[in-house]
Amino acid sequence: MDDAALQTRLARIERRQRLLLALLLAPNYVAAAELLGYWAASVLAAVVAAVALVAFAVAARRRVDPAGGAT
Repeated sequence: MDDAALQTRLARIERRQRLLLALLLAPNYVAAAELLGYWAASVLAAVVAAVALVAFAVAARRRVDPAGGAT
């Protein structure tokens, strides 16, 4: 396999892993809510969502080429 095919395959695997993680969030939130209480679990979920949003923004910013195009 050439480099482009491997990069495409790796990107597909990463997308599948992110999807699986997203699908596991709801059961983990319910378990945390039962353990910590719904108010505390909601605050924790909001903090995690804010950190994920910042990480996504930083990653997207790093992908942008300084000349203005995406890499």
